[in-house]
Amino acid sequence: MTEVRFEDSSNDKGYFTIMPRLVLAMSPTPYHFAFYEAVKEITGELGECYLGTEKIAKLAKMSKGQASSCRQYWIQMGFMTGEIVKAPGHRQAVYHLRLKDIWPHNMAWSIEHLSIDSRLEHATSLSVQGVNRSGGELDRSGGEPKKNKKKTKRRPYANATGAAVETLGEFSEPRKIRKF
Repeated sequence: MTEVRFEDSSNDKGYFTIMPRLVLAMSPTPYHFAFYEAVKEITGELGECYLGTEKIAKLAKMSKGQASSCRQYWIQMGFMTGEIVKAPGHRQAVYHLRLKDIWPHNMAWSIEHLSIDSRLEHATSLSVQGVNRSGGELDRSGGEPKKNKKKTKRRPYANATGAAVETLGEFSEPRKIRKF
C-alpha cells in the first residue's frame, strides 16, 4: 500500500479556530469558553501557549483573576496541561499551556448528546453543580429579556428654577428610545 503525504501550505487555519463541541459543553461560564478559545488560537495545531496571565486575559476579554481561575479549571478538568517556566532572557516566569487531545472525548460526548434537548439537559446540570447566576437575577421565561430598570432623569420644565431655556419648542415628555 502506498502512503500519500502532502503539505498544506495554504495557511487556511491561520484565519479561524476549530473548537471541539465538548469545550462549550464543559464551560461553566462564557469566560471559560473564551479562555480556552484564546489558548487554542495561540497554540494552533501542535504548539503551546506561553503568554503571561495579563496578556491572555486581554485576548480573552476578562480580568487577570478570571483568567487564572479559568486556567486552573481547564487544567483540573484535564483539557490542558500547564507548568510555570521562566524562559531565558525573560524577566518573569509564565505558564506554558499545552492542549490535550480531547477529540475522542468530543466524539463520544457528541454521539451521546445528539439532540438539542440532551445538550440543554447537560447545560442545566452544569448550572446546578455550582455555577451561580449573578446577584439579583430572577427566574425568567425562555427568550424573555432581562429587565434592568434604569432610573432616568426627567428634564425640568422650562419655568422651573435653574432650568435651561428650551429653544426648540414646547416641552414634551421624553420619548422612549429603543436600543437594538
